[in-house]
Amino acid sequence: MEFLKHFPVLTEPQVKTLFQHSREISYALRQDSSILFPEPLAQDGQTIRYQFIELPPPLIEQMQAQNSLEDDMRHIGCALALIHKGATTHDRTLLHGDFVPHNVFLQSGKIIIIDPHLPENLPFSEALLYGDRRRDVTAFIFGIFSDVGLKRALKHYRYYNHLARWFLSGYASACPVRPFLLPVLTYGKDVYVMKCKAHFSCMNSLAHCVGAGLATLCVIWSYQCRRKS
Repeated sequence: MEFLKHFPVLTEPQVKTLFQHSREISYALRQDSSILFPEPLAQDGQTIRYQFIELPPPLIEQMQAQNSLEDDMRHIGCALALIHKGATTHDRTLLHGDFVPHNVFLQSGKIIIIDPHLPENLPFSEALLYGDRRRDVTAFIFGIFSDVGLKRALKHYRYYNHLARWFLSGYASACPVRPFLLPVLTYGKDVYVMKCKAHFSCMNSLAHCVGAGLATLCVIWSYQCRRKS
């Protein structure tokens, strides 16, 4: 079975870049048999054909239920590190492009990662596919607080802070963690643009991005301080 992903707003060369990018991610993740990723099969114009994988309930549901996810979050961090260490045709750092909790699924000790594409409502940019690996790390931590609902995340901050720290420790076991202020600001700005284009009010979008951005910075800052002490 196959899954078709159509990109009507992109040019054919841009979709070709996405296809090659997906192949590089697929190759990088083959090192760990417990990580599943839909194999990119072919590109046809503005469409990419992927291997079909039946998806379990999303990670976000388990996060909202506040399930115990320590080992899983560390595993997700290690999976992202594998992507970032993957070989590319451009000799640049390989990124996922939209590494957020709603693109990650858990099933019987396995991780399923999907949609290595640009976030919706952002213009095409190769810098989101190959570039600063801190963007992917920022996106996932930001998403922990954002995707479950910011009010819920702040009300139960201790739990969601633990999720973010477990993910970060799994990632840092394979890739060093560097200062993150600029990537968090840049990512927060992009989320603000996406929310406004999705017809959220500017004030609500700004408040949401500031809250999730500050929570993300607190996690990274406290983690780095503990590592140094």
